[in-house]
Amino acid sequence: MYFITHPDCLLHDVGLWHPERPARLTHLEDHLIASQRMHLLTRVDAPAATHTELLRVHSPAYLARLCRLAASATPNAPSVIDSDTMVTPHTLRAAARAAGAVRLAVELVLSRERLPGGERPLGTPLRADRAFCAVRPPGHHASRDQAMGFCFYNNVAVGVAHAAMQHGIRRTAIVDFDVHHGNGTESILTRSADQETLFVSLFQHPFYPPVPETTPPPGVHHVRLPAGTGSGAFRSAVTQHVAPPLAAFHPELLFISAGFDGHAADPYADWHLHEDDFAFITESLLDATTCPVVSVLEGGYDLPALGRCAAAHIDALLR
Repeated sequence: MYFITHPDCLLHDVGLWHPERPARLTHLEDHLIASQRMHLLTRVDAPAATHTELLRVHSPAYLARLCRLAASATPNAPSVIDSDTMVTPHTLRAAARAAGAVRLAVELVLSRERLPGGERPLGTPLRADRAFCAVRPPGHHASRDQAMGFCFYNNVAVGVAHAAMQHGIRRTAIVDFDVHHGNGTESILTRSADQETLFVSLFQHPFYPPVPETTPPPGVHHVRLPAGTGSGAFRSAVTQHVAPPLAAFHPELLFISAGFDGHAADPYADWHLHEDDFAFITESLLDATTCPVVSVLEGGYDLPALGRCAAAHIDALLR
């Protein structure tokens, strides 16, 4: 399996006070090394997403505005979009690597080759049809025209668009199990008329961001779970409301927005999940489909819990 990241993803830094900080990635990778998992993964440096790739999911005016905000920022005075979302001089460099990682992941999992009899070509990693993108800043709140919730470029949407444009993939599924609704991903994907997409988002409700109490668009499934949700209710929701639509959809490619902020130790949400629950949902998704998988880090802000949850998720992806 591919493990895609880049040192530039550490460059976005608005201070130790901010939950979405560089230590998230360093702790995650350190945990994988300490727990003897990194040798099972093929580590690949992420390229930077190009302007053309970003334009597939974001408007020219929005990208230009982000560039102006970055140009006016200083290391000690970032440009403020909202109380959570700030642009430093290096934010867009980090964000471009995050989006580029997902684009590369699509290339790798779709371009794998097999020898007759199923042997792996020399140098091909175990589970070459799967990749985990250890990137930041996250992306699932970023819409076509708006940064919010720590997100600037919608990393998963960039990957979905690349799969369609370069590989002709039309049936794409996205499952977002971050504790916050993936509003940006949903808004971008529901604008596209040239693809069949399934978007399933499990999220704490009511919570940030606000989600209207209306029927979601076709191809979109909202799985709303209240504060206090624990393992039993979470697993039941996965079994009843996530795995069945995914299995029925028969996707050609599955993206996972892997947010681990539903863990009981996370200070910024109110679910009470544990790392085994993230292994459970990952295994449930893999049981529901046999297509290639690209998983992308979203939230998760308690550092020890983040490391353990990511490890459990990766263990499941390796099976």
